[in-house]
Amino acid sequence: MSQRLVCLISLISVLAVSAPARAAGFSDDFDAAHNYLVDGLGAYAGLLNGTVQVLDANTTSPGALYMQTAGASWEPGPGPLLYLEVTGDFVATVKVVDFAGTLEAPMLHNDAGIMARDPNDAAGENWVSVNFFPTWTAFIARSTVGGARAEMGQTVGRWTGADTYALAAQYPYLQLERKGADFFFRISADGVDFIPLTDPAYQGIYDGNQVPLVVNRPDLPETLQVGLFNATYAADAGYVAFDGFSIVTPVASKGNVILVTEARDADADGVRDDQALEDWLIAEGYTVDARPGYWMELDPNKIAELNAADVVLVSRATSSGNYDDSAEEIAAWNAVTAPMLNLTAYLVRNSRWKLVNTGTNVNVTPLLMAVEPNHPVFAGVELDEDGIVDILDPTVGTGQTSFLTTLDMGNGTLIAMGIGGDYAWIAEWPAGVEYYEGAGQFAGGKRMMFMAGTQEVGATPQGALNLNEAGLRMLANAIDYLMIREPIAVTVENASFEQPGTEKIKGWNGEGVAGTPAVDIPGWVSDSVVSDSGVETGYTPTDGQWTAFLMGADPSVWQLTDYVIDAVDVFELQVDARNTWQGTTLRIILFYDEEGVRIPVAFEDVTVADDMQTFSLVFDAQEAPDAVGKRIGVEFDNITANGESWIGLDNVRLADLEGR
Repeated sequence: MSQRLVCLISLISVLAVSAPARAAGFSDDFDAAHNYLVDGLGAYAGLLNGTVQVLDANTTSPGALYMQTAGASWEPGPGPLLYLEVTGDFVATVKVVDFAGTLEAPMLHNDAGIMARDPNDAAGENWVSVNFFPTWTAFIARSTVGGARAEMGQTVGRWTGADTYALAAQYPYLQLERKGADFFFRISADGVDFIPLTDPAYQGIYDGNQVPLVVNRPDLPETLQVGLFNATYAADAGYVAFDGFSIVTPVASKGNVILVTEARDADADGVRDDQALEDWLIAEGYTVDARPGYWMELDPNKIAELNAADVVLVSRATSSGNYDDSAEEIAAWNAVTAPMLNLTAYLVRNSRWKLVNTGTNVNVTPLLMAVEPNHPVFAGVELDEDGIVDILDPTVGTGQTSFLTTLDMGNGTLIAMGIGGDYAWIAEWPAGVEYYEGAGQFAGGKRMMFMAGTQEVGATPQGALNLNEAGLRMLANAIDYLMIREPIAVTVENASFEQPGTEKIKGWNGEGVAGTPAVDIPGWVSDSVVSDSGVETGYTPTDGQWTAFLMGADPSVWQLTDYVIDAVDVFELQVDARNTWQGTTLRIILFYDEEGVRIPVAFEDVTVADDMQTFSLVFDAQEAPDAVGKRIGVEFDNITANGESWIGLDNVRLADLEGR
């Protein structure tokens, strides 16, 4: 009967291995009686009829989809196919519960399976399929290009004496996965653990020693018809019965959250005390990394993992003494560059990570009052006229939460407090700030504390999720708020050429060309001595009084910044430029430094006019993975064909649009 739950769990497990995403999509257990030929297609998008004689659910075959055809063919097609339209990557799974034919009396040439087909057949049939085919080979995969069908991945031939029906019965589950242009063909005995068909074919059941079959089909469009088929390739009627059909598609994660937690089960119910927090995060759409106890000792690799997260969330189900073994460990935690959300009052104290200058906690169940009611954390939350809202669920654990007993957040901002005392509830600190005067600890990235999770007493859970609907909305708001990346202005030294600010200078490196002062122009370098390039006044500066001038025959001018490229960075370089004498073309370049060699990653040739204009160049670090971890630089070159030409520059700006 229904394998719906089993299939979905299996497929989500498959996706979890390959991509940090949630699973969504379609499933049908065929438990509702329905005749698709008489009553319509229901949830399905279409039916390629071919020669379908019977197509019903929970009627001919109880609890299953029964498809009977005669004279049907997928060589190359179109034959019978009950399908949905699926865009992008997917994993489709089904169980075969009945199939026409036996080893002694095969139904020639009964065939069934899952197919993904191009809806546009004007240029011929284009599709891939994974087939339940004990009639001849137990299992097979097919790929049809422009009407030409290729067969691959066959398990074993019936003509060799193999019992293909018995073998197929051992692996009743079929699975077809699309990942970009690649398609994967799998079978399973239990709907949980799937194994691939092999390449080359006729290698039997995959045991880890063969090569999995993967078919690359870049010609297939984003949207395909994905569904179930049956074909006999003969006048006789054949059939198949399917159960538990599902199509799972990855849903983009809202972000990667590292949950710092421990394997605590104070109430001895067999479930980690803050498991509900992890489950809620996953349900909200975050990709969650929860490794209980893993973070109690830091090393460079672990710190790199923390820095790569979108948010580090520290659970109340932690013992604060496990994270402050030394001054170095405290400094390492505070230096983490990823945004960090701390749910425990114990770690933020002045005796631990020193975010707040108090060492006193109290366990209470207050109402919350907004101190900054317009803060994004309150979006979608109804506050009363006094800014008060109830966000705790008193029925969870002891019903109590731990709070600090001061409202002084030092160099941070108090966002919310608890009614009835000086109970600091929510506060934040910007990156780079010392938490409070004399703390000696600085925020390596954005920091927020949000008191949540139960205070344990005896055999009650520690850190159990105890927020009601309003509280959960606020917690989600807090996480999303911390994930927002703010563009970073990358420091460009002497970006408007205001230094040295004395008189006209030719030569970037202090050469004193043509009798001008032998003074270095800070920040800027040329590879060789110029003839007539440098800094001057009087040519419509846009920021300050000075501009640069570049001669067409001279080498470029460049600067290597101290900013290190991250894998997710997107840079925008802007410069104001104009023609000052017969100049037409300026080349704008972004580069990275490879052991003293400039490696260009993006450039743009722009046409200048007589008035100052702003020109820009954008570079996405994903387009040049070798640049990651290297410093980024800027470069400008007058490439006008006339060497006796000049272009003026001013106000160089470089920004990391993705921020950190």
